[in-house]
Amino acid sequence: MSSPLVSIIVPFFNTGNSAKKLIHDILNQSYRNLQIVFINDGSTDNTPKLLKNAQKQDKRIVLIDQKNSGSAASARNSGLAKATGQYVMFCDSDDEIDSKFAEKMLAKIRQAHSDLVTCGFKYHRLSDNSTTTVFTNPVADRRPSENLPAYVVRLLGNDGHLFSVVNKIFRTDLIKKHRLTFDSKLDFGEDLVFVLNYLKHAQKIDFLYEPLYTYHYGTSTSTVSVSSLKYENWQQNWQFLTSWFHPKNQVETDHLNWVNYRYGYSYCLAVCRSSQKHRQKRALISKAAKNKKLPQVGKLKHIGRKKYLLERLYRLASKTTFTLFALSALLVKIKKANPASGSL
Repeated sequence: MSSPLVSIIVPFFNTGNSAKKLIHDILNQSYRNLQIVFINDGSTDNTPKLLKNAQKQDKRIVLIDQKNSGSAASARNSGLAKATGQYVMFCDSDDEIDSKFAEKMLAKIRQAHSDLVTCGFKYHRLSDNSTTTVFTNPVADRRPSENLPAYVVRLLGNDGHLFSVVNKIFRTDLIKKHRLTFDSKLDFGEDLVFVLNYLKHAQKIDFLYEPLYTYHYGTSTSTVSVSSLKYENWQQNWQFLTSWFHPKNQVETDHLNWVNYRYGYSYCLAVCRSSQKHRQKRALISKAAKNKKLPQVGKLKHIGRKKYLLERLYRLASKTTFTLFALSALLVKIKKANPASGSL
């Protein structure tokens, strides 16, 4: 079997010494035929020196030095412009990857003849040093009568992490053919938008149930912890999803509407987990409580008992800021006590 070139794209901005682990992980991948695209996005710390030293050690590295673009999306676009591999993967500079990340992902996408493969990952929350392993149990199968967009929406309603960009391998030809890029105007959910735009042109997706990627949440260079507290960002993502997917029947409509509820309660959980003061948290959650446009999800048999009950509970709690805040705080405690209860 041939050994196609795989491009790994990583943007860096003031990651400093915390990037050493990922650089080491990439340079020491078991699969060797890599094009390693590092983008120094205007760093002002020791990041440029680290990247230049790495390039001296390994000639597979393509180093892009640019003025700060203001977003990881723009930096990733610079990397895509330089990507020459048959396949492309993305990493965040302060995360970690398994030594066989590229090898196993490449083998899976080729053996399954897929357009996209998603692997499991470890979600490491730095605030309390807790780690949750995600997607190591099989996800729901695609139904015989279900098209790919409907299947994607159903999966998105189970766990929003599923369509992160970093635990995937993509076909470069699809990206180049359809001129796909990251939306640099977004500071939240740009991963989801890119993946959904990619899936417009895909026929088949597959899953590798091994935690090959470790995502560190809450690092000093992360912008997600800030952007996730803007309720408008969640609603913007929802509006994009409704323009991307047009349900054909009530079952698909119910699954789509459920995602709207999931966004609402996920936003509330993000607020409750944040370092904001109590008063600030209540002020933020009040925005979700004021959203009176939430449609009723529909029949229990369409979305399942757990989702149906949570939707009804959320609808009841969202009548006032106090009750919605109390429910969200309770859910955070439950999840902290039992991380395995995590995804819906």
